[in-house]
Amino acid sequence: MDTSTIVLDTSILIDFFRKQDKTKSVLLQLTDKYRFSISVITAFEIKIGIQTESQKAL
Repeated sequence: MDTSTIVLDTSILIDFFRKQDKTKSVLLQLTDKYRFSISVITAFEIKIGIQTESQKAL
């Protein structure tokens, strides 16, 4: 059976990363049924966001 792919948006990833209890995440529950991808733009936004957050910590 071919697994469908879902393209994740930045807001979905940010929501997942900020959750304290990831075991109750819908995204985590979907990993059994689907494969996930992100666009180049989403990868860029996440990378820039992580760099910005790490700069705030300094």
